Amino acid sequence: MANFFKNDSWPIKLINKLPIYIAAEPYEVWLSVAFFLGGIAAIVNPKAAGALGRILPLWEVYTWGSCILIGSSLTLYGLIGASRSIDPVKHRLNREWERLGQLVLGISTLMWSTIIFSFGMAGTLSGLLTLFLSFVCFTRALILKAVETYVPLSRIDALRSLRAVTSKIKSFEKDKDQ
Repeated sequence: MANFFKNDSWPIKLINKLPIYIAAEPYEVWLSVAFFLGGIAAIVNPKAAGALGRILPLWEVYTWGSCILIGSSLTLYGLIGASRSIDPVKHRLNREWERLGQLVLGISTLMWSTIIFSFGMAGTLSGLLTLFLSFVCFTRALILKAVETYVPLSRIDALRSLRAVTSKIKSFEKDKDQ
């Protein structure tokens, strides 16, 4: 356990190599990337949306694909922008884009889970997974709204501080070795 906090430990090296928005919000980034790719797949090939893509009218599949593509794009735009901005006003604006993206994703996954449940017991597992994804999106949007005035830069600042400390430790160790 003590080795974890040393500058040469692999977790610290890995965290320092990751882009700060991935290190700060890994679940949100990768979930948004998955939504983004799913939205592209639903728009390019509506039959790729599974059994519902073959049953539903094309406009519903295109609408859903467009919603998750737009929602995930807004989320990623807000995340990346917030991680790069030091100005509190720009940071808050980017967090609003992220929150809007999470709301769009939440509404679209809630809509899709409702459609899945309308087909009865055959879609229960898929419907529940999609429903819980909508809860995750709504919860994240709620958290972003709740902390915007209290902790505007918390995780990103913590990671920047960690990187600054590890670079100072490296420079101290270099000076010590010389």
